[in-house]
Amino acid sequence: MREELRRGAIGELRYIQMPFSYFNADPANIRNRADVGGGAIYDIGCYAIVAGRWFFEAEPERVIASVARDPTLQTDTLSSGLLDFGRGRQLAFTVSTQAARYQRIQLVGTQGRIEIEIPVNAPQDKACRYVVDDAVGLDGSGCRIVTLPVADQYQLQAEAFSRAVRSEVPTAAGLDDAVMNMRIIDALFASEKSGRFEAVRSSIAPPRTT
Repeated sequence: MREELRRGAIGELRYIQMPFSYFNADPANIRNRADVGGGAIYDIGCYAIVAGRWFFEAEPERVIASVARDPTLQTDTLSSGLLDFGRGRQLAFTVSTQAARYQRIQLVGTQGRIEIEIPVNAPQDKACRYVVDDAVGLDGSGCRIVTLPVADQYQLQAEAFSRAVRSEVPTAAGLDDAVMNMRIIDALFASEKSGRFEAVRSSIAPPRTT
């Protein structure tokens, strides 16, 4: 997808939208335990954040969130976030742990859009598809469907990790990338409490000395 964007397939990327949900109300499931980091944003909102950072190739400057929590579980079961990447670029996502299974990514640019059908849970036995729409009409007449070969994403991930360990090939993302994603999630939860946009820290504070 990023190669399509870099080639200018849809012009300049302006906004990204990502709905992602599934239904799981089991209180014993780790996804529904607040004491160990359960909830929609931690479990699947992280994928939407990664998508925004990946496709914009930038970090958000500020974020705001709307969060609904289960009164018994105390986890967020329906959350929406708006991430401002500056220069007129935004990511909007909605994630839920108590809604029908669904996931999509819409990348909308100045000259078209790209839709990814199954962006996260790619099937291991079926081909994946994405659509490139030149936006000549609202009826989809300008759509080009791209079908990818069947692939086991988990196998590819394991093989890439193995190559990195055996030959010290740099991985796509290091620990600093995970830390940045957590800073963004922290800012979203801060926004839940404040009710306003929260800035995203772009650097790690130096350790305290005694």
